[in-house]
Amino acid sequence: MRRFRVAVVLAVTTLASTALPVLAAAPAAANSADCLQYLKGKGYETSMSNRDGYWIRHGCFGGHMGTGDELTDTYCLNSLEKGHVSAIDRIEACSLARERPYGVW
Repeated sequence: MRRFRVAVVLAVTTLASTALPVLAAAPAAANSADCLQYLKGKGYETSMSNRDGYWIRHGCFGGHMGTGDELTDTYCLNSLEKGHVSAIDRIEACSLARERPYGVW
C-alpha cells in the first residue's frame, strides 16, 4: 500500500510540475515587431534607410510603448501617415503595435 501511495504522489507531482507553467503563462501580447511585420508584408519600406521607413518605425515603436490611450494611438497614426501608409493599414498596424495584456483589445 505504501508503494502505491508513493507512486500516486510522484504522478501528481510530475503532472503538476509540467502543467502549472503552461497554465500560468500569460498569452503573448502584440508589439512593435507585429506592426512592422504587418506593414512590411503590405509592401511598405520599414528600414531606417529612407524617410518613410523612419516614420513607420517611429509609429510602430510609439504605439508599442503606450497603453492604447488616445495620445499613443494619435502618435502612431500620425507617424504612419507621415510614412505614407494608407488609412486602413495605419489602423491595423497601430492596433498590432499596442500592448494588449492577456490578449484583450
